[in-house]
Amino acid sequence: MENKYSDRLELIEKCLRGDASAEEQGLLLSWRNAKPEHEQYFNEVRDVWKLTENPKDGFEPDVDAAWNKLERRLFSNPKEHIRKGSKQRTKMFHLQPWMQIAATILLIVSAGLWAMNRWKQQDARVQFATADKKEMIYLPDSSKVWLNAHTKISYSKDFNDNHREVMLDGEAFFEVRKAKGMSFTVVGHTAKVEVLGTSFNVKAYRNEPLEEVEVFTGKVAFSSQKDRREKVFLFPGDKAKLKKDEGIAQEKMQNENTLAWKTERLSFDNESLKEVAVQLSAYFKKEIILSENRLEGCRFTGTFEKPVLEDVLQVITLSTNTTVKKSGNNYQLTGEGCDTDLNP
Repeated sequence: MENKYSDRLELIEKCLRGDASAEEQGLLLSWRNAKPEHEQYFNEVRDVWKLTENPKDGFEPDVDAAWNKLERRLFSNPKEHIRKGSKQRTKMFHLQPWMQIAATILLIVSAGLWAMNRWKQQDARVQFATADKKEMIYLPDSSKVWLNAHTKISYSKDFNDNHREVMLDGEAFFEVRKAKGMSFTVVGHTAKVEVLGTSFNVKAYRNEPLEEVEVFTGKVAFSSQKDRREKVFLFPGDKAKLKKDEGIAQEKMQNENTLAWKTERLSFDNESLKEVAVQLSAYFKKEIILSENRLEGCRFTGTFEKPVLEDVLQVITLSTNTTVKKSGNNYQLTGEGCDTDLNP
């Protein structure tokens, strides 16, 4: 990789060493999330960092050892590049550009590894919060997280492959990278989710009494923070809920629109109008109600990409012979009802 991100080396080195503030950690993550090549560059630098072992108290950097590790990493046959019995090293202009960067970083790392112990004692947290828009971020281990609107996520500054725990307030979809069998934990307000490497959706809003997880790939352990003995194991297609002061309820996912907030796609397949109204209310954060119980017999089929509420309601009213009335942020569907024998 060409040295076009050299201006970021100091910040990356500072974050890896543990001297970066929470604001600088957030700045680096924002830069990593901006472009895939930024994340690739960060991973390459981090891989070089990991060539060195965690220091112990009183650690004195061994630059020669660091160079030896680097040379073994860069060259398939080090003897071709190192004189036997000599400390003379291959000149850096013989290396590929990205290797020059890696070598430079390794020397910086070797000179500053003593600071890592101090970093691990700090309790600072890195935080992200969304307002009205969704956002995708990378965690330090390269796991991906899609944050729904009005969602907060935080993790300790010592987040790494051996310690992967995030705090969640809101809704998020996780694609967790496997890390040598090390678990990944999402902590809500009453529940906890533990995985190795999988994808799942977690909903844990502070002001809502219900927390839930839905599993798409892999295996998930879902438990109560109040009673750790209360735990269920979930597989793809499984869903579990935990309500305050109640037990865990496990079921199969039935709602195709679970990830509509992430995919921006709503799909209904012969759904009752009552269920359609519930799902629309959840997606648009508006109250959509049926004026008459007889409207529950109406059924609807349709798919919407990047849906707009008014457009969706117009299609539904035309399909179900109903009308819609708006009052503030509320929408009310009214009509004569449907003959269920005539519905598809």
